[in-house]
Amino acid sequence: MNINKSFTAVAVTMTLLIGQAFGQAGVNQLAEVSSAEAATRITSGDSTALTSALTSADVTSDGPSVPSYLLVKFISNSFLGDNKVLTLDSSNRLMMATKDKMNPRQQWHVVEGNNGYIHLWNQALGEVLRVDSDTTKPHMAKSGNYSGQFWALEDARNGWVRISNAYQGRDKVLDTYNGTGNYVFFEAKAKNTSGTFWKVVQDSVPNPDYVAQTSYDYVPLQPQ
Repeated sequence: MNINKSFTAVAVTMTLLIGQAFGQAGVNQLAEVSSAEAATRITSGDSTALTSALTSADVTSDGPSVPSYLLVKFISNSFLGDNKVLTLDSSNRLMMATKDKMNPRQQWHVVEGNNGYIHLWNQALGEVLRVDSDTTKPHMAKSGNYSGQFWALEDARNGWVRISNAYQGRDKVLDTYNGTGNYVFFEAKAKNTSGTFWKVVQDSVPNPDYVAQTSYDYVPLQPQ
């Protein structure tokens, strides 16, 4: 028996096995990283119209510390136009108001939930409160595993979406009044009113928690 050839064969076999093991570990690590990344999935239809507005991270880092700008969402509908956006009034009720990019009560964050649903929270109130609902209208409530806090964005084509939640089901969608306050309520999807067609647009705003860096020359990211 040739001992040198035997050792060589064993060494080659071990190398292949180790390589396969590390290769599989790499695949597993990649899968873990991918599953941890924030992403919002729509419920049906063509995803093209929603991708740019919903799949980006809500925070953009342009420095080694706290980012100078945040990525947030502004939400408008077809009935009232782009100049009116989803807003919290002084009592934290959801209404439509004239867009003011610097108003944190109009700045929303989209977070992935389970089974294709999303959660919505507001920049002014923080993540401890989310958009929830009763049987007639949405409202803010303490974050938790409640069906009213699981929202679905259904692609309605051409950049529009219908917004429903797990508590009310897909046949009830958000709509808005054209009256004092322009408060948001649930409407039967079958009515197909223009107020039930929503648009979610991402934009960058200054981060109130940003502390200017002084140890080096630094130019913060400017909003698009």
